[in-house]
Amino acid sequence: MAIDLSKIRAIDVHVHAEVSCHDPEDPVMGQFFDAASAYFKVPRERPKMPEIVDIYRAQQIAFCLFTVDSESGTGAKRISNYEIADFAAQHADICIPFASIDPRKGKGGVTREPYLNQRLRRELRSYVAAHARSTDPLFASKKGGHFSPNTMCELFLDIYAQCGLTGASSHSGRRSFITRLANKGINVRLLAALAGHSSIHVTQRYIDVNPDQLSAAVELL
Repeated sequence: MAIDLSKIRAIDVHVHAEVSCHDPEDPVMGQFFDAASAYFKVPRERPKMPEIVDIYRAQQIAFCLFTVDSESGTGAKRISNYEIADFAAQHADICIPFASIDPRKGKGGVTREPYLNQRLRRELRSYVAAHARSTDPLFASKKGGHFSPNTMCELFLDIYAQCGLTGASSHSGRRSFITRLANKGINVRLLAALAGHSSIHVTQRYIDVNPDQLSAAVELL
């Protein structure tokens, strides 16, 4: 349900989400809560997102909800942007999500270290030896430079189209990667780490289920 402006008296464009609904408290943020509570002489408890919604809905005020990603400077881990987006979607009549990404970090506000299996390592070494110098991009665009996120997505769409795959996107390989490892029994927390997800709830949405898997599951009884 979209926001009905006829029922809204105002919009608060600056509301912080400081406490996750399901992730444990970050130790660095805990120190911040302790210090702030002592300095301002206020209770340490911070309202969770459902409480924030109740407060603003009672006042008929819509609000823009976001966290602050400053991990590279403070070491504090912010609440997942995915969690805020999911929560706002459930309360779209009053809540507007806004993402926060530390500019010193990668997509989604997370610095990622990719893990490659030995087969892919060998293929990449072979590719670099034959096609690239050490100063070149690993995969060069038509202009000879780095791919932007958008042009890389367009490249994947072209590749899928040439293979005759319909409905596929740049995320399809990612979904297949997570699903195939899940089918091999890899723990969801390991999957979340490999995918760069800060919450296993996000990872679980990537895992596809098919009838063959359901049939195999009941055979275990």
